[in-house]
Amino acid sequence: MNNRRRVAVAAFISIAILLTGVELVNVCWANFTPPPPELPPIYIRENGSIEPPNAPIQREGDCFIFTGNVTGYCLWVQRSNIVIDGSGYVLQGLPNRTAYIMYGMVLKGVTNVTVENIVFEGLNIGLYVINPSGDAPCSNILITGNVFRDSYYGVSLGYQSFNNTVSKNTFTDLIPYAICLYSTNNNTIIENSIVNNRVPADSLFASTPGVHGLGCGTIAFDASSNNTIKGNNFQNNTRVVELIGDSYGNLFCQNNFIDSSVVLMLPYPPPFDSNRWDNGLMGNYWSDYKGVDSNADGVGDTAFTVDGNNTDYYPLVAPVSIQSSEPSPSPTPASAASPTPNSTPTQQPTSAPSQTPDRVQVQDFAPVLIPAGMSFLALVVVGLLVYFRKRRAV
Repeated sequence: MNNRRRVAVAAFISIAILLTGVELVNVCWANFTPPPPELPPIYIRENGSIEPPNAPIQREGDCFIFTGNVTGYCLWVQRSNIVIDGSGYVLQGLPNRTAYIMYGMVLKGVTNVTVENIVFEGLNIGLYVINPSGDAPCSNILITGNVFRDSYYGVSLGYQSFNNTVSKNTFTDLIPYAICLYSTNNNTIIENSIVNNRVPADSLFASTPGVHGLGCGTIAFDASSNNTIKGNNFQNNTRVVELIGDSYGNLFCQNNFIDSSVVLMLPYPPPFDSNRWDNGLMGNYWSDYKGVDSNADGVGDTAFTVDGNNTDYYPLVAPVSIQSSEPSPSPTPASAASPTPNSTPTQQPTSAPSQTPDRVQVQDFAPVLIPAGMSFLALVVVGLLVYFRKRRAV
């Protein structure tokens, strides 16, 4: 009789636990919000074809030329050894940034591509260079003479891309990053104008400085090494540099750091002093440098302390003259319409934020809670069965 009672109690508890698990799953799925879709695609295929054919892009040999603004589309580039000339037209997202994940252009596993004369506006990521696992390296990309504005990220050089150049572009009104380098080496960031990228006081990015993903660096390095940042104008930015993870051997020289409130260095991992702020002859111009130049050679007599672990030993006493460029004017009024978005992409980039950086959604946690909760319930049921079996054996 006691054994039957124990079995009945175990069965009742097991059923109750299973019902609780079912309810947990229902609650999680009821609060699960699917991530927004990406913008529908325009493709430059590997064979040079353009899809859809009515996209406002015209091919002339190995040059692909915009013939009008592109609104509400992401341009996927799958062909190497080409030039993409925006002719001064705008590549822009839709007004509601939370309705779509908005990439402006994605270069995926290509080499020797030049992107020039485009205004990237109102996007999550303006230009995304990626090298997904199994694809050919994404290298020798030249990004020049473009404007990136009013977006979250300007340029993102992604996983294992290398030997790329970002030159003579303008970056403004970008939060949190103008340029982001993730696991990428041997790139050159040169003669860009990076101005007026300021974090509002009520922004999430301003509330918790020094935390990866919550800080705001005009240029962010994450596991990225041996890159050269030279001849850029950083002016009126909330923060300038964010070094994260195993980022070392990066050289900063002949840049202007003007009225940019913080040069942010995240204190891990050591060594902290493995990035250089001068080339042995010239460093950077710092608007808050208080030293003097007694021999009038253009270099201050005393070093400039970037932070406790980083020093510019050859600070410049006058700003560097930097020649950046803007996109050439459109040859005709920018009235050509993009194709009407009617579908979501069949292909998605990897290693990118899945939602806008300043919001957290339930879907971030639901996929974890459901299997974790069910695993816990299963362990409880198995434990009860083992317990009662041992009791009955005794």
